[in-house]
Amino acid sequence: MRTVMVVVLLFPLSVQAQVRYPTKRAVTDALTGADYALKRFEDVTARVELDRLKLPDSTRSKEQQALRLTRSEINDARRTVSRIEQSQGSAYGVDLLNVVEALVDSVKLLDDLSSNTLNFGNQISEDKELTLELARASETAVDSQ
Repeated sequence: MRTVMVVVLLFPLSVQAQVRYPTKRAVTDALTGADYALKRFEDVTARVELDRLKLPDSTRSKEQQALRLTRSEINDARRTVSRIEQSQGSAYGVDLLNVVEALVDSVKLLDDLSSNTLNFGNQISEDKELTLELARASETAVDSQ
């Protein structure tokens, strides 16, 4: 009976020992890509004029709120990336999850905005260019996850 207890107690330790954590360099490289994607979100969404969208007022209000909240989340995530890159220690898992969550939310909003830009007013060539930029920024965010 004692032998069984020893094996059971050692099993979780052997599983833990097999987990390979990413190197600092791998985390830094991933965060560099994430920061670029988050920066692209900021750059591209700065060109979006929600007041020009042909949307019901309730939808416009929801889009404005989503954009405001996502921009705040992106700003926080970029500060987190900067803090992690400047630190000598390891990154906290919760910080990395917050960055990934910001990327996921940016993809959702970029996809939504890219479909809505086709409903803009008169400047068709600008709308197509913005739609492409929103879609590219979304792809960049997906690739960096």
